Amino acid sequence: MEKGSFPRKHTRLEVDLFVIAKVISPADPSRKQRPQSGMARNVSESGLLLELSEALPLSTLLDLLIDLGQRAIRADGEVVWMEPTKGGRPFHHGIRLLKLDAEDGHAWSAYLAKLERAPKRTRARLSAELPVVCRPYGAPVKALEGRTLNISEGGTMARLPEALPPTSAVTLTFQTLKGPMTIGAEVVWVEASHAPEEGIVHGFCFSGPANEQGFLLDLLIASFLNQVEQEGRGGF
Repeated sequence: MEKGSFPRKHTRLEVDLFVIAKVISPADPSRKQRPQSGMARNVSESGLLLELSEALPLSTLLDLLIDLGQRAIRADGEVVWMEPTKGGRPFHHGIRLLKLDAEDGHAWSAYLAKLERAPKRTRARLSAELPVVCRPYGAPVKALEGRTLNISEGGTMARLPEALPPTSAVTLTFQTLKGPMTIGAEVVWVEASHAPEEGIVHGFCFSGPANEQGFLLDLLIASFLNQVEQEGRGGF
């Protein structure tokens, strides 16, 4: 179905947001429905343009987890149009938002209002808590075991048991579905926690090649999806 078949009622705003989508209807009873990770490329009060690696039929109903950066919200959505990109993949889907609860609806409206005031596209970040081991270069500091708070193609925010000085060069090792993967990084900022026992939050910028960063991000998203599925979190 052509995109023009559904006239837009709300202004679309360009974004890069991580979205996890799970089919809720129609569902194939012969196989387990695995959630897909994708990217919202534009959003409005009533819908979004969702980029997925697998095409979904029109009228498919979805359970969506939309990561707004500071928090994630849940929404029911429906595929109202679909078309492949120029290379054949990924596929663009027009999603009509059908239902959000009151709290998530308020968060969505507040996010859109903030976006309208400052419509600058930034790197998407996925709120994901994954184990990470940090090893400073050239310093007699033991490996620091921590957990990420979010990840993006350009870096990560992670909580560590000890503070590292800004500009410190480190390696970060992540456990992925394909085994451990290590990448170089630099400490950009450090923020002490109000509860010291919770650790100290660090902002890291990856220093590895762009293709290596993209590969790592794909693995981390896959690991996060697997974690969500194993835990059965929020219906996923």
